Amino acid sequence: MTWRFSISQRFFIATVIISCLAVGTVSFFYDREAEAAIVQRSFDQLASVRTLKESNVHDYFRSLEIMLSMLASHPETIHTFARELRLRYDIQDMLILSPNGKILYTHRYPELTGKPVQDSIWNLVQKTALPSDTSNVEFTDVVRFQGEMSSFAVARIAPSFQGGARQYSGSIIVAHISSRALNRIMTERAGTSETGESYIVGEDSLMRTDSRFIAPSTILRLAVQTAPVRMALAERTGLLETEDYRQMPVLSAFAPLTIGKLRWAIITEMDVQEITIPIQATRRRIIVLGLAISLFVAGIAWYGARAVSKPIVLLQGHLSAIAQGNLPDEPLQNKRRDEIGAMTEELNMMTDSLRNATVFAREIGAGRFDAECTPRSPQDTLVIALNDMKHELQRLLADEQSRAMQRTLALVEGEERERTRIARDVHDGIGQTLTALRFNLARVADEHVRSELFDLLDDAIAEVRAISHNLMPSVLIDFGLEAALEQLCSKTAEAAHIPIQRMIAPLATRLDSPREIAVYRITQEALSNALRYAHATAISLRFGMNPEHSALQMEIRDNGVGFDMASIERGNGLSNMRERAALFAGEVSIGTEPGKGTHIVLSIPLSQDQYL
Repeated sequence: MTWRFSISQRFFIATVIISCLAVGTVSFFYDREAEAAIVQRSFDQLASVRTLKESNVHDYFRSLEIMLSMLASHPETIHTFARELRLRYDIQDMLILSPNGKILYTHRYPELTGKPVQDSIWNLVQKTALPSDTSNVEFTDVVRFQGEMSSFAVARIAPSFQGGARQYSGSIIVAHISSRALNRIMTERAGTSETGESYIVGEDSLMRTDSRFIAPSTILRLAVQTAPVRMALAERTGLLETEDYRQMPVLSAFAPLTIGKLRWAIITEMDVQEITIPIQATRRRIIVLGLAISLFVAGIAWYGARAVSKPIVLLQGHLSAIAQGNLPDEPLQNKRRDEIGAMTEELNMMTDSLRNATVFAREIGAGRFDAECTPRSPQDTLVIALNDMKHELQRLLADEQSRAMQRTLALVEGEERERTRIARDVHDGIGQTLTALRFNLARVADEHVRSELFDLLDDAIAEVRAISHNLMPSVLIDFGLEAALEQLCSKTAEAAHIPIQRMIAPLATRLDSPREIAVYRITQEALSNALRYAHATAISLRFGMNPEHSALQMEIRDNGVGFDMASIERGNGLSNMRERAALFAGEVSIGTEPGKGTHIVLSIPLSQDQYL
């Protein structure tokens, strides 16, 4: 069937498409231009900050170099220089070492004067290899010293020094520089953004300053092997959009940093996410404005379409009938091929859907949950709601069945507890009384009467013990299910004078008490039925885990008379056996025919939390 678009539909669709295209085009070009401008501005800002940081680092080391050169020329001013350097340059300590490594002066630890300097410092001094006749200052790379990150500046006092401190002639000046000096320069927020960061990386790709985003200190701990670091260490300067050491998208400005013989890389970065905030804000405003314009245009188009489609009101009568719950038995006749014809067809489909939904609701109301009703589309809320209601009713029914099962389990457990109590009372009460009475019978003078009383009393004691055992065998509580089944088969075989072959496989660990009692009672009922009703002369029992070790399994066979399952619905304890198994999601299957014996199989699934 071919459908033609009406004028109202064309007007509505064309208006919406044109408005969406116009808003989308303006938004796209504005978004691209704004993003490019913000990125370029951010790159310029990063380059300026990186240049400023680089200049500050050079100024710091150059100024420190001048100060140490002046000190090498005037070592007698070491006390004044040491205090000033500590305040202005974060110098931890100032030392003067003899050519053979003895401490001639230390500002921080004067008690060490005259003692050999630590090997770690002396090795660093030796590596600088300053000529004896030079006044140059060399800086060491950052190292771990006395639990903190430090670097050292080394200068030599001329051997021919004739000033006021001749004892220092030819000695070595060592300045212990704290890592706080570089950190303070790198962490200054001047010109940086909220996510901006500047840091220095050495030739070994390890940080020489701390990260803003990672605690504790990252100096000589965090390796930064990003593209900006590699290019800066290769003596390249530039700008790059990449990922930083946190795997976060960033804009990066990088350059090599040379301090004497040191070759470092200085990096200034900021998160891409920060620079896109203005773009996203503008984008949201454009989207809101576009949606408002689109909705306005859609409203106008819809109003025009309604005006064109006034004949649709002829269907109002049928819709009113449906709204009142009166579903017509026959569909509306439709011969039109315009909008009214299309709406008539849709109305017939809706009526059919409502009729199917009504039938479906009646089915699930009657409890026939196998009934099906398929939604016509993902937006068919009525049928979807009815299916949800069916599933909810099924869940409630399952919950009710589960609660009923729990109540039954509680009753059974209460019954078993009462059995245990009665068995204990019979054994500890009546049993002990009869035993005491037996000891007192020794006082009866007549030997013949005494002998008869002893026989009667022994029979009574044996009967009390049998009653106590049948109520709750102590071996089940004390030694577990396997021992209880073995004793049950042994006593039953002895009492009935028939052979009972058993194969009882030991379990890896004991079951929880309710399952042990349930398996024991089912076995007790099956053996009792085999003797009382089937008149069996031979019984076999197999007990253990199934091959998959996922369920407990027991098989009982007898050669009794059997019976017709179709003619027996309840009786002989069969329903009791099934109910006990069902309490633990188990099942009891019975195979029998008249004259061919009976085969009973018990299976109870197990999981780890069902063991003791």
